[in-house]
Amino acid sequence: MSDQAPQLISIDEKMAALITLLPTLKAEICFAGTDQSSPLFQRINQLVDQLKQAHRLAISSPFSDDSDINDPISLLKQYQCLHAIYHSDGAGHVQVQILENTQPFSLQCLLAAIDSKDLWDACFKMFQQQPATWLLNVAEQLENSASYHTRCQLKLAQQLSERQHSIGLMQNADQW
Repeated sequence: MSDQAPQLISIDEKMAALITLLPTLKAEICFAGTDQSSPLFQRINQLVDQLKQAHRLAISSPFSDDSDINDPISLLKQYQCLHAIYHSDGAGHVQVQILENTQPFSLQCLLAAIDSKDLWDACFKMFQQQPATWLLNVAEQLENSASYHTRCQLKLAQQLSERQHSIGLMQNADQW
């Protein structure tokens, strides 16, 4: 069943984004002059209700709970940051290949588990053993949604002492 974990985590994040997006879309359609009794509005309302119900089920899933993570440090050490791959067709067009995340937990879930178990010292020691590219990738994917994210960014900045790495890291500092 752990094969479903990355799908549930990514689906949970996508559902949360859609739940916030659909009412905004509905307001914009209304502002454009569409009648609120139209089939489009009814379909949006139906989708919002279905997404909210599915989101509640996904949140209650054991796969999205960070308390079940036994060793978040080793999982974080093995974490692979996935980026889109761009392919040119030679005619001026670019195809984007988005890789599917098959990891059991998201980066945010692993960091939340480290925070809940107060394993920051071990985490920061693990950072010292990681290559600069891994540290830069983790720094790029860190969100500014928890109090410990800025602390992680600052610790990563201490680890990345080479000029080009510091520049790459500081480009996103405004999001900390």
